[in-house]
Formats: sequence, structure tokens, C-alpha cells
Amino acid sequence: MFSNMLTANPDIQGVMAANDSMAIGVVKALEAAGRTDILVVGFDNIPAAQELVSQGKLLATVDQFGADMAANAIDLAIDVVKGGPPLEGWVKTPIELVTAQ
Repeated sequence: MFSNMLTANPDIQGVMAANDSMAIGVVKALEAAGRTDILVVGFDNIPAAQELVSQGKLLATVDQFGADMAANAIDLAIDVVKGGPPLEGWVKTPIELVTAQ
């Protein structure tokens, strides 16, 4: 739980959560602790995170365009299965930082 981390490390300045659900949990823990000085960022751009961004409780969320990412991965896999060249290295996909501005 983030509240335990906050108690053990009260000088934390920011949190980059692995997803928006975790970021929302961090925001709730910060509210319970009365802390408004810690910046929080999540990933996935879910509606609940968008609301917290608009309220200024979440600094940002990162939209990874999950449906597009999945469709792209399927297309790439089909191409390889059909005899296309094997994939090497990273496959970059678009992302967008979503902030209140």
C-alpha cells in the first residue's frame, strides 16, 4: 500500500504508477494523509483518471491507445506467421501525455 510507503518515506516528491488504477489508489492515500504536495502520474487514460486530471489531483495520465496497440500486435504476428521477417528490437507505438492544459 502506498500509505505504508509514504509513512516510511515522507519526502517522496512524485509517483509514476504503472496504471491509472494504481495512480487513483495513490491519490486516495495522499488525500487520507492530507498531502497535496506529491505529484502523481498514471498510464491508460481511463475516464476516472481523466476526471482526477481535470480536478488537478492527478498531474497526468499517459494514453497508450491500447486497442490500437493490440490490433497492431495482431497484424505483426499474422505477418510473421505468414512467413514475413521475424521481429527484432522494439516496436514503437504512439503515446500521448494527457494533462489538464
